[in-house]
Amino acid sequence: MLPEAQRAIAKLIDDKVAEFRGEREELAKSLALLNIVYNTFPVNTEQKQEPLQKLLNKTGFKLEDLAVIFEALNRQGLASRFINKPPYVIIYDVNAFKKAVIEIIEQLYSQAQQQCYGY
Repeated sequence: MLPEAQRAIAKLIDDKVAEFRGEREELAKSLALLNIVYNTFPVNTEQKQEPLQKLLNKTGFKLEDLAVIFEALNRQGLASRFINKPPYVIIYDVNAFKKAVIEIIEQLYSQAQQQCYGY
């Protein structure tokens, strides 16, 4: 293949990937945050706080980003308000909390499929 054609194809692919990422950036961020919430909460000891902070630092998220997720869970009556320092939240029923997080993930995934495939 001619180098010019290779560059044009590579540019086209890069443009499509950037377009896809831009359209779904909020979705990807929400899914990543929900995954962090599901896997790290409840944080009930200082030993769990350090890995949480490292994970947030690694992914580029902040505690304030988690607070948004917990606002929705608080409205459902599953968790208290989120306090940033130290990361603290009371989860009233861990099983119901985990189930609700999974349901939110499934809803977001369903919305993403509808956007992508139109069904």
